[in-house]
Amino acid sequence: MAGVTGIAGLSLIGAGVYASGSPQPPQFTTVSGLSVVLSAGGATGNGTPNIALASMGPTSSSFMTAPTLITITNNGTLVASAVALQLSDQNNNTSLEGETWACLYSNGSIFVNEPLTTVKGYGQVAIGNPTLAPGATDSYTVVYYAGSRQNTGCGRAFTGYSATPHNGYPGHHNSTEPFPTRRTNSAAGSLRNRAEDGTITPTVTVTFSATSIPTPTVSITNIPSSAIYGGSFVPTFTTSGDGTVFAATSTTPSVCTVNGATGTVNYVGVGTCTLTASVGATTDYTAATGAPQGFLVGPATPTVLITNMPASFTVGGSFNPTFTTSGDGMVFTATSTTTSVCTVSATGTVNFVGTGTCSLTATVAATTDYTAASSTATTQSSSAPAAPLSTPTVSITDIPSSATYGGSFNPTFTTSGNGTVFSATSSTLSICTVSATGTVNYVGVGTCTLTASVAATTTYTAATGTPQSFLVAPATPTVSITNMPASARKGGNFIPTFTTSGDGTVFTATSTTPSVCTVSATGTVHFVGTGTCSLTATVAATTDYTTASSTATTQSSSAAKTTPASGAAKLPPVKIPSSAPGTGGGAMARFAHNAGLLAAGGSLVFAGLAAMTLAIRRRRLSSHPKS
Repeated sequence: MAGVTGIAGLSLIGAGVYASGSPQPPQFTTVSGLSVVLSAGGATGNGTPNIALASMGPTSSSFMTAPTLITITNNGTLVASAVALQLSDQNNNTSLEGETWACLYSNGSIFVNEPLTTVKGYGQVAIGNPTLAPGATDSYTVVYYAGSRQNTGCGRAFTGYSATPHNGYPGHHNSTEPFPTRRTNSAAGSLRNRAEDGTITPTVTVTFSATSIPTPTVSITNIPSSAIYGGSFVPTFTTSGDGTVFAATSTTPSVCTVNGATGTVNYVGVGTCTLTASVGATTDYTAATGAPQGFLVGPATPTVLITNMPASFTVGGSFNPTFTTSGDGMVFTATSTTTSVCTVSATGTVNFVGTGTCSLTATVAATTDYTAASSTATTQSSSAPAAPLSTPTVSITDIPSSATYGGSFNPTFTTSGNGTVFSATSSTLSICTVSATGTVNYVGVGTCTLTASVAATTTYTAATGTPQSFLVAPATPTVSITNMPASARKGGNFIPTFTTSGDGTVFTATSTTPSVCTVSATGTVHFVGTGTCSLTATVAATTDYTTASSTATTQSSSAAKTTPASGAAKLPPVKIPSSAPGTGGGAMARFAHNAGLLAAGGSLVFAGLAAMTLAIRRRRLSSHPKS
């Protein structure tokens, strides 16, 4: 096979001769040295189809070439498009090309059967399959022959004819002497060979282009069906392309991360982990990113242990358990499943109350990334006698720095043991007492002495503290005048009454405005002027209360009416009729007494005394003009 050129990947599959010449006519135009050239056309860069010349031959004959079968195959991964053939002559012998015919057919269809000069003008001829998929093959049959068109005999051999040389030159004839002069196969058509001596070296050029580089699919094949916080996995990948460089990225870094060096996916949180696979580009495929793939990461189950569980214990002993966990929990508890042997107090202390096996369950509470978890530990009681109990200290921590009669406080306690039942007692009951609820009440003035105590536990005896004392001082009472008039008249008076929050019984009132009001030795308040009357009420000190004072005020006016003294009878004005018996003062008194206005042994106060006196005087003058 002479002159085969092209790109990498050309290969020959096989050759076939579709017809044979028997006998062949003489000619001096020789067709030989058929070359097939493969051209990538517009295909450049990565992904060029790997088109190979699979077969070619035979390449030459006398007068007419044996049909040459050219087969190409696509060994690549891309589709070859616009596959075409072009027939030409390497020697460009134009005088012979007009007398040499080319026949091209594929799959039973003739595409070219013209003089080579005409065929060259066609350029590229798309035949067979215009596209060639990966792995596909296509075949083309090429025949070169001298003479005129064989309408139905493209690629067929000539038989049954003779040739007469002309002018002594075999194969040379003129138009008046047809050649061949005789034929037995009319289907072969007429054949004229007017070509001059020479050689044509035909060339078949197969061209093609590449489609765009395909994008492969890529995904992770081992996405976990379940995952646990703190775990990991190494993803495996699959792709529809030929890439071998894979990677996974996480779009949920709070739940899962990808180690860039090893590709390991680590579960760093609880929730949905979303990963995206990618594959690098190759010659025939672009780089690609797959669809996101998600899965759930659940919380892990931690371990939890009591680290200081004693190997054995004695009844009456105790210990405070310490814990460890493989998670991040911080809330631990211990519970006893053998309460006749060991109990757990509200503060978490384990107390050994009986003999046998003590079984404790340690528990750690759940967190965001870990579930709750439990474990059981046991210890055995020993036969050794119980250790002697210790005596703790106990005291009241909030003894008052100052206290006042009538007050109280609730003591708080501290102890060096593990007791939780406290009490306080008073050794000065006249000063302070302790109620059933533990409240200390100040019932007198002086020194209050209290003593704290704590009840026994399994490891500590009951204990009484040292007496603790503090002073209780007298209280300061309030005092006020309860009947202070809202207003007063000059010339009036009242006797004040008092109230106090203490137990005092000695009260006094003093005036700080003696031009308006004064206080007599008997305590009566007299309004002697107009203006604001200001009085100070005072209560004397007692054993439990100090002395105390307060001020009250009222307003005095100068109106004519006189305010009767406190306690005086207030009667309506009495009009003495003109027919009343007697005209003297005694007669008026008798009239009032007879009218029931004057009680025996009492006194009579007339409202509007001035007017009454005036009326009496007038009556007296009219009755006794000389008086």
